[in-house]
Amino acid sequence: DIFTVRIYEYRVRLAIAESAVEELGVSLSVLHDLYRTVHSVDEGDFQSYYILFCMSSGKDPELRQLMPDIAQLSVIQNAIRIHRFFQRNDFYGFFKLYSTQSDENKKLMDLVMPKMRSLALLTLQEGFSKVKKRTLERRASLSVEQIPTIPLGFLQQVFRISDPDHCKAVLRQNGAVFTQAGDMNLTESNFS
Repeated sequence: DIFTVRIYEYRVRLAIAESAVEELGVSLSVLHDLYRTVHSVDEGDFQSYYILFCMSSGKDPELRQLMPDIAQLSVIQNAIRIHRFFQRNDFYGFFKLYSTQSDENKKLMDLVMPKMRSLALLTLQEGFSKVKKRTLERRASLSVEQIPTIPLGFLQQVFRISDPDHCKAVLRQNGAVFTQAGDMNLTESNFS
């Protein structure tokens, strides 16, 4: 009944606010099942949370079960777009959408953010691996200005992290090394 739906919607809101991942997963699954027979005015929001949560759990969001009028809602289309960026490992599209999301969506996207950041760093490393190899071969003859770097400002834009210190901390956790000028040193950084 609608009372049970409202209770689970409330539980989902609390779980998102408290970052209680296990409770969130249970409540979203129950709510998703309840929506098969009982509908709510807020169903679109909660179904979108379910779609986003599926990224972190590796589950298929079962989009075929959505009612056609719910499936066409902008919140659902937004969640599907985010989920597709995640599935395709499109870190740039994922990060770009992140900055435009509600706080609830950001918290759900944060569940997979470490994976997306690692993927982005590995992609950067792969892209610059030839430059890195040539630089290591010529290291002794290079001046500090000739070592290949990526400006911190560019990395902040890509990762959508406004605070430079937080950006450096996140990147250091993934193996980044920075120059004294604050740029990421591609020769010394090692992402795995």
